[in-house]
Amino acid sequence: MSNGYLKFNGNGTIEGRVITRQIDFTFLGKPTNSTNEKAPALELFAKSRSGAEFKIGVAYEKEMKDGKDKFFSMSFDDPALDAPLYVTAFPSKDGEVGVYEIVWQRPRKKEAA
Repeated sequence: MSNGYLKFNGNGTIEGRVITRQIDFTFLGKPTNSTNEKAPALELFAKSRSGAEFKIGVAYEKEMKDGKDKFFSMSFDDPALDAPLYVTAFPSKDGEVGVYEIVWQRPRKKEAA
């Protein structure tokens, strides 16, 4: 189930949207340009109701097990959210270059041993 999208623009930034029953916001992603391999690839920004831009999350670039495609592990957090929102963005099923579908799955509870 798709819960939004992210799309690369020609200038190296991304635009995206997260959509759930209670959450619906757009965001911009800007490269971190870090040389640290553990640093996120993108910082994610949203706009307040007054139009002020603020950092709302990060995105880590990862490689699929087959090594052919990349995906993004993303986290969003804001005092207005009940808890941080963790999502993954996979390449679009339509095959459109630079477009990713955001999906979310509820974490599974660990079973008692």
